Amino acid sequence: TLVRLRSASPLTHREVYPEADGTVHLPALAAQAFRLEVSLVGYAILNRRFELGAAEDLDLGTLSLESGGRIRVRMAGQAPGSEVVVHVLDAQGRTIQVLQMAEGKGVSGPLSTGPVTLRVHPAKGAVRFANAIIVAGATTPIRLSAGPGASRVLRITRKNGKPLQSRTTLRVVDA
Repeated sequence: TLVRLRSASPLTHREVYPEADGTVHLPALAAQAFRLEVSLVGYAILNRRFELGAAEDLDLGTLSLESGGRIRVRMAGQAPGSEVVVHVLDAQGRTIQVLQMAEGKGVSGPLSTGPVTLRVHPAKGAVRFANAIIVAGATTPIRLSAGPGASRVLRITRKNGKPLQSRTTLRVVDA
């Protein structure tokens, strides 16, 4: 288990390992805002924010780690040697992991359960988005396309070639 403590300043952080009984002591911390990050292989990374006042002792109590889930991404049509980067975003749109796709494949580290969004940055073409649900103890397969589909413009007409009326409702269904 690794416990990483980051302060508001990106230059200040500490990394410590728990004692045999699981406790962690971080003495002589300045009064400020901190982000605590706890990681253990096979579990989702736990992030907690807290504020420490002057000369304050703070007990965060027992912190429980969730069994993590993973995503396995397969990118159809990725050209050999091309770079595709996939950002895994939390519900607030913050990047929580970055996958470097190798030969059209990538697997995340453990992620917290629940919904995530994938932001796909292909070497060429438009950025794409996909949604996934992370399930504890499971690997969720995601299939994406590296082709130009996301950036195509479609002109939709009636069978007789006339344009659709502006009030026409279109229903788009994934194939």
